[in-house]
Amino acid sequence: MKTNFIKIKQTGRWAILLFLTITIAACSSDDDGPSNQAPDKAILLNPSNQAKDLEASEVELKWQATTDPDGDAVSYDIYLDTIHPPEAKIMGDISETSLKLTEDIEFDKTYYWSVVAKDESGAESNSNIGVFSTREQTTAELLIGKWIITGVEHNSNPEDFECLGKSYFQFDPDGKLTLNIYSGATCNDSSSAVFEFILTGANTITASRGTEQYSLSILSITKTSLRLLEEGVMTYQLERE
Repeated sequence: MKTNFIKIKQTGRWAILLFLTITIAACSSDDDGPSNQAPDKAILLNPSNQAKDLEASEVELKWQATTDPDGDAVSYDIYLDTIHPPEAKIMGDISETSLKLTEDIEFDKTYYWSVVAKDESGAESNSNIGVFSTREQTTAELLIGKWIITGVEHNSNPEDFECLGKSYFQFDPDGKLTLNIYSGATCNDSSSAVFEFILTGANTITASRGTEQYSLSILSITKTSLRLLEEGVMTYQLERE
């Protein structure tokens, strides 16, 4: 049998080319060096997970500083939300390991939070998700503010009250109660009376001015609505401005 010398020679040439290609690719891969590694996960420290009844104005988030395997500088993005997982980024690219919450927190809410640690090359790692809740507001705290009169009843019967939606009660933190009643066809006329008030018991307001004294019972109160009963006769429906 005759051997095709040319065919053998061509096959050997292709084998050599394939070997060289693999070798060059391997060397090129080795020259790239190790890939960038993400920082370690941040460990959440404060508030403790599942903490309850926290003071809304005193919540401070704290976490343990992380290290980067490549020695890169690390910065943090902070996420805080009322949904799980938290989506709202409230602070980004900070190097500190704590954050005092101010405007981002409310009473009687459950919050979820997490920390994303990032290096200079953009590699990042996510912490576990922490959860905490704030305490309910007291009646005295809820009461403070301006309340617009939206309805009036006398002995449970609707009262024809002028200028609903404009007249108001205003309770100030210093114990001052202002009652401003508008009247007239265009509701431009007004009369104002200022009282000192205290909350006696859980749901009773005592308002006084000189020798005058009035009792207001809180029938119901939420963040947005309030029902007051004056001297057991007049009922006011109010909405927070």
